[in-house]
Amino acid sequence: MLSQSLKPVNMMKITHILVVEDDVFQQKTLKSMLQKTCDAPVHIVNNGKQAIDYLTAGHQPNLILCDLNMPEMDGIELLRRLAQKETDAYIVLSSSVAPDLQQAVMRMANYYGLQRITNLNKPISIAKLQHLFSNLPKEHVRTNQCNIQINDSDIINAFKDDQFTPHFQAHFEREALQITGAEALIRWQHPEHGLLTPYYFLDRVYQLNLGTQLTKMMLDNSIHRCANWHQNGWPLHISVNVSHSDLADVTFTDMVLSLLAHYKLPNRYLTVEVTETELSPNLAQSLENLTRLRLNGVEVSIDDFGTGHSSLSQLIYSPFTELKIDQSFTNNMMSDNKQMAAVKGSIAIAKSLGLRIVAEGVEDQATQDALVDMGCDLLQGYYLSKPISEQAFSLLYKDSIKSSTSKRAS
Repeated sequence: MLSQSLKPVNMMKITHILVVEDDVFQQKTLKSMLQKTCDAPVHIVNNGKQAIDYLTAGHQPNLILCDLNMPEMDGIELLRRLAQKETDAYIVLSSSVAPDLQQAVMRMANYYGLQRITNLNKPISIAKLQHLFSNLPKEHVRTNQCNIQINDSDIINAFKDDQFTPHFQAHFEREALQITGAEALIRWQHPEHGLLTPYYFLDRVYQLNLGTQLTKMMLDNSIHRCANWHQNGWPLHISVNVSHSDLADVTFTDMVLSLLAHYKLPNRYLTVEVTETELSPNLAQSLENLTRLRLNGVEVSIDDFGTGHSSLSQLIYSPFTELKIDQSFTNNMMSDNKQMAAVKGSIAIAKSLGLRIVAEGVEDQATQDALVDMGCDLLQGYYLSKPISEQAFSLLYKDSIKSSTSKRAS
């Protein structure tokens, strides 16, 4: 009988495991540990080619453990083939190669479209497997995605019926963790499918040439809500993302300033977030809009810093007031020296240029503490608060005020 104490309490429901491993000793050891850790059947193949053959035969494992160095077809080629098959399985790299190489392979897999992937360094133990299983997501995201069909008329009706709405992810001041504002993130309250993230619709919105309309709607709704917060006596900031098509529009700045004036929100409480790559298509017009916004007191943030091209030149020659460190760096910085170096370097550059520093992707206490110690001004991430509705955000802010008042009183 299997020991029940070995089984993780909050593990994802694993129904079928495929192990791709060429070493016989590793095969036997891993199968034994898996059988002690979960009840799912375990099938073992010797290389990537056998794994593809197994999947082609109709088998559907929802967890694949994969080595990298294997004969005939290695783990790197296997990942590309798995992406081509659009597998729904959660993939775990089980390897002893250098951590930076594993990170590079996982990034490659992400670019191929495999988002549900992590790694497990050899030698593997039951404790490592338990930790892995307890941290796998309970819900299978892509299963739901495959069942949702969005057509163009749905999108057009969403604009007509005001179904697009901002959700707000709070920004926390680093010392006392007081909420200072939020980033507005687009969501679609679909009448049939419920609340949808941009994954389902954003690309198609731009293909329909409706991106500018969507940005204006987001700016209008976000500035309006922020102005309401100020009427309640809450001096909060709001950050809104804009696209290259917005910055290429000669009327963009006038539109933004008009909305701020209409809702009577002081300009300094709005931050326009621009990703590095969004500046590229029409740099002259982008800089004109960003410069005019700065001249009128609007804050300008370079978002996802370090993930695009010509980062330093854009940072130096554009009128930014804020640098936002991308979550692809902060998510792994506690376990990857290169990611940590990238975060430290970004912070050092921002400080030397006098920019406010925002770190997104704060997912645990250790990351939060490290970012505070390094001098980030504002923190953002699911560990602190996920994107929530306006009503929920207002309650969150009220609670933070009460908590701050209680601390001062004590």
